[in-house]
Amino acid sequence: MDKNELESKELKAEYHHYLLKQSWRGDFYRQVWLYPRINSRLKGKTLDIGCGTGSFLSYRKNTVGIDVNEFNVNYCKELGFEAYFVPEKWPFEENTFDSAIMDNVLEHISEPSEILRESHRVLKKDGYLMIGVPAPAGYNWDHDHKVFYSEKKLRETVETFGFKQIEHFHMPLKSKFLELRMKQYCYFSVFAKL
Repeated sequence: MDKNELESKELKAEYHHYLLKQSWRGDFYRQVWLYPRINSRLKGKTLDIGCGTGSFLSYRKNTVGIDVNEFNVNYCKELGFEAYFVPEKWPFEENTFDSAIMDNVLEHISEPSEILRESHRVLKKDGYLMIGVPAPAGYNWDHDHKVFYSEKKLRETVETFGFKQIEHFHMPLKSKFLELRMKQYCYFSVFAKL
């Protein structure tokens, strides 16, 4: 293993441990407020893109996780979830999933083309892709964020890859005050595969 691979592995391990340290308040918010709203907009077999430590996998049955961090994937597997390490092409046939979700993932990717093409490929026709991205306060909070998506930029970016936005909402609720001050505040959009 060369020096770059070792550093990358150390960063992934560090990020995995960071995810495991989420507060009980954050977990409560996800389980009681966020996940019920997200789940009501998903259908059938769902792919959790960037599943992290499996929080959504534990909430929603009939959901499969993928992640580029092998520590996260191994942790999810230890918990009994179906999860896959995907450093490149995803191990699924075309038209496999009814829905997919990317919750606070897209802003970590400099160039979203591959992840959006793969999302389109694995979704069934009229399948839903839900994407959540942080508002300004949350975007500025994390040094690992690479691209800020306004509501308009998110729609325009995703629609370029064969999707049509069918819904947009704010979490926990629409508020300009919270958008600029609350790091957990996010924009969510639901897209249908054309």
